[in-house]
Amino acid sequence: MPQLQAANSNIDGEFLTLAEVKARFKISKTTVYRLMASGQFPHPAKVGRASRWSRWAVDNYTATISLKANAA
Repeated sequence: MPQLQAANSNIDGEFLTLAEVKARFKISKTTVYRLMASGQFPHPAKVGRASRWSRWAVDNYTATISLKANAA
């Protein structure tokens, strides 16, 4: 059982909840879904019934918008 708990802790660290995404970018739920619909923001994965965003995909998005801001 302890190995299963450690695996779950690792999964929690690899994915972000909607609340964490909203807090990270200081945007609303509507804006998150609007950006997803326009193809500008990564889509979540389903983990059980919950939606979770890959930390790697969100970090990659952050790097992309930083590069675009610096290029402008």
